[in-house]
Parts: sequence; C-alpha cells; structure tokens
Amino acid sequence: MDAYKKPLGELNDKELLRVQQELINFAETLPHGVVIFDTHHVQIVLEGNVAILTPKSHQPLISSHVVIEADPEIILARRIADSNIQRAYNLEIINLELNAERNAAYQIANETGARIYIVRNDDLDKTIVDISDILKQELRISG
Repeated sequence: MDAYKKPLGELNDKELLRVQQELINFAETLPHGVVIFDTHHVQIVLEGNVAILTPKSHQPLISSHVVIEADPEIILARRIADSNIQRAYNLEIINLELNAERNAAYQIANETGARIYIVRNDDLDKTIVDISDILKQELRISG
C-alpha cells in the first residue's frame, strides 16, 4: 500500500482512513485482539479534581496502558497550531492533564495489574516505532 511509504504526517484524510481500516482489519485477525483507547481518558473537573473516563467495568479488560506524552510547551504549540483542538491553551492546565493521565494509568494498573508504558511524542517517526515495538511485545505476552 503506497500510504505506508509516506511519513504519517504526510498522509491525507483518505489515506489515513485507509491505513486505519487496514490496522482494524489486521487487529481483528489477532487471536486475542488488540484494543487501543485514546490516551486522553481523564478529564479535569472542578477544583482540579480528575475524572477517569474509562468505565470501571471496562478497566479489567485493559492489559496495558501506553501513555503518550510530550513536554507541555510542545503540546501548547501543537494546540495553538491546530484549529480543531478543543482543549486548554494554558501550560498550568496542560501540566495538570499530563499528571492526571499518568495517575489514572497508575491507578488502573494498581487495581488490575495492567502494564504501563510511557512513550515520548517529540518525534512522530520515533513515536510510531516505539508504539509498534510495544504492540509487538504485548502480542508476545498475550499470545
């Protein structure tokens, strides 16, 4: 597939959808399947409290968390550059979100025994390789 020959950031919407569908089709063929949740599974609510958005009933299904993060300044610059972002443009809030994401992953892992991986998202190509390596490792563990 030609779309795989391009860096992910250079794919157009149609190519991205095709790559996503190929990944879904591949995941459905796996003996144990792979489920990927969006890493933004927490929400900062009033007075800095954190709400974990992953339902308690689904948490035991999580065998591992991959928390993808970058420096707050990088996140802020990406949000400013992306008109589709509906999240805070404030470094203090971004830091709260980063800490909440990690804490939620650790809390769920503590209750369920799930593994946790922290992946830096400073360089897209390296991030993709790191996530791919984690998925391969998880397949070896579960398979």
